[in-house]
Amino acid sequence: MRAALCLLCVLCLAGLTAAPVDADTLDDRAKILRAEMTRDAAALHPFLKKDAAPALRRLALRALGRIGNDGTGPGILRDILATATPENEPELALIFWSAGMVQTKELLEPIGQALQRLREDKHFELRAAGMEALGRTPGVAEEKNALGALALMAEDKHPGVRRAALEALARAGAKERDHLAVAAASIVDPDAGVRDAAAYACWLIAGRYARAQRQADKAWDGDADLAKPFRALLQDEAPDRRMAGIRVLGSLLPRASLAEGGLPEDLLRLLEDPDPRVTQDAIGRILAPRQGEAIDAALVRALKHADPKVRDLTAGILGDRDHDGAVVRYALWQALESEADPRVRETLTVALVKHGAEKAWTYLAKAKDRHDDRVVRQTTEALVLLHSKRKEALDELFVWADPGASQRAGNLHAAVWMTILRGLEGKEHPKLDEWLMGFLAGGYAVEKPDRHFVIASAVALVGANKRMTHADTLLAMLKRTHKGERPHDEIKESGLHEEIRSALMGAFADLAGDEACPPETKKAMLYALGTHLGKDPSPWVRRAAWAAFEKLKEEPPEGPYGGDDDQSNAWKGVPRAIEPPFKAMPDPAGEGELLDERGILEIADWIAEANPRIVFETTAGPITVTLDARVAPVHCVSLLNAVANGVYTDTRFHRVVPNFVIQGGDPHGHGAGNGGWTVPDELSPKRYVRGALGMPKSTKDDGGCQIFIMHTTYRPLDERYTCYGNVETGMDAVDRIRVGDRITSARVVLVK
Repeated sequence: MRAALCLLCVLCLAGLTAAPVDADTLDDRAKILRAEMTRDAAALHPFLKKDAAPALRRLALRALGRIGNDGTGPGILRDILATATPENEPELALIFWSAGMVQTKELLEPIGQALQRLREDKHFELRAAGMEALGRTPGVAEEKNALGALALMAEDKHPGVRRAALEALARAGAKERDHLAVAAASIVDPDAGVRDAAAYACWLIAGRYARAQRQADKAWDGDADLAKPFRALLQDEAPDRRMAGIRVLGSLLPRASLAEGGLPEDLLRLLEDPDPRVTQDAIGRILAPRQGEAIDAALVRALKHADPKVRDLTAGILGDRDHDGAVVRYALWQALESEADPRVRETLTVALVKHGAEKAWTYLAKAKDRHDDRVVRQTTEALVLLHSKRKEALDELFVWADPGASQRAGNLHAAVWMTILRGLEGKEHPKLDEWLMGFLAGGYAVEKPDRHFVIASAVALVGANKRMTHADTLLAMLKRTHKGERPHDEIKESGLHEEIRSALMGAFADLAGDEACPPETKKAMLYALGTHLGKDPSPWVRRAAWAAFEKLKEEPPEGPYGGDDDQSNAWKGVPRAIEPPFKAMPDPAGEGELLDERGILEIADWIAEANPRIVFETTAGPITVTLDARVAPVHCVSLLNAVANGVYTDTRFHRVVPNFVIQGGDPHGHGAGNGGWTVPDELSPKRYVRGALGMPKSTKDDGGCQIFIMHTTYRPLDERYTCYGNVETGMDAVDRIRVGDRITSARVVLVK
């Protein structure tokens, strides 16, 4: 059975990884890559003909799936699927994958019809690929017969089919109790791949089932019977299996029975699990969403855990409790007084201030060993003032964060400004309007490279707080041009920075949707939204404008724009290496700072053959990663060249989610920035397992130089974020990293 599953994986991945390296095909491969990067499916026609070179046709079929729904791709795939059989379409598994990735109802029927032609038992691998495609296709959840068929296939004799059926159920949006019961029955399947797929399906289906039950009946409080098989998983020897149980139990365990009396022994044991990741998952998924004395007692117990990330997570959760219990406050004080880790003390301080213990800040301020990252320190100081219950706290915040004074004091980091502006949502202060006007005018003393991120946060605050007095100012910002010497020199003839323009689209949605918005102002904002929806050079601004129309429930004006499926992106190429790190590494011909598709493929082929490693030296230890240039050539070349150019030197890890991910590599240090270039998605079936290297993004095709690495397997990211490498050594460092740790340097090495 295991062999059958492996055969399916090889079949599905073959067309996605096998890129030819023959120099004679390089120009054609470059044309395919350009079509993929610019999201132009029509340009792939010459390479999709039956007489095209098989390797090029596989690349073109892969590109169709990665492009998605550009208006042309679905029609091409529909025509291919119309007569597709294993005999006339040897790449049928790849065709199914691409059809599923396009994610359009238009292909639901063609995929189903192609599956009907695969009734012979020998085609079980292809049936599995077709079922996975159905699972990704919108509209399956509304087809009860289709979901019923998938549930039935979860009992097929072939493990590859069972796995595919379970994953398709998960992706298709199944949420019925019967579907969850089917998936639960497979968590003890003899095949490991099926067991993993069942755990993934149970997690997603259980979450949807619980949400649907609560929406239908506010008194619904879990399902103890459905939860039973998952409690058994908590005793499994494998940490991943224990975590699989926790993820489902987080949705199904009755809340009332856990809140009183005391936690059952099997749940208490999770707090002492030998793998801290399991404890982190139990705290975040089972304890954090629930209230009650028994829950609080368990969290207080976790404050003494040996792992600092567990203590830090627990302190943050206790700080956010919606009550002001003396027991919790006392436990937090005890923890602060005995805590040896500087970063945990920062979190404990903010938690205590939220509970009204103002003296905690005085205690921390006197400490001689506060964490050495200024962003961590400044963020704590800002949060203390934002969450303080003292009436004078906001006054002190406006003095402490005064833009002029902070400039004389060495300036607040942009990340801290952004935290402050987000923290002021819903708050009132006499100086707020004056302060906002200073930011909107672009003059306040924020570090120059990051100014537009801070201004964008101020714009968002105007919208969130419904500051209608600034409505005309926001409208005027879109009309500004760069004339003469001005302090906000990111405002150029083409208009404000796209980060600010995107924020303006969101603010217009907030303000125009408010009942207090004057009709003429609303009309002007709708006009601005329509203008930028149709003409803005940035695809992200256009998408923000589209989202604004949807939020306002207004019809956008007619115009030449793609709407929410707009495929345009900012693709221009990736930066060259200023100096290639090895003599054997290609130095593609051409002028300019950016590599074109041909140059990218030259280097990607070298990466695939030489298999270089990227070594990130961090404050928590070295991390070595390998790259998969066959799967994601653009991402791999972008990362390697960025490393060679020193982009990652002294950059922060700005985001760490326990037992999920570490994220860093932003040269700006706050998480909203990039290195000045973007990398469109290169999606594939490559799995997000523990140690996987991925590309962060805020929306489609806006990856850059940031990176993230997984603490654990997390299947919901599969085929949604580009996965292009894996940690080879250094997972111990990945597990130690917390916000404030840094990449001190990075280098490319060859293994002899």
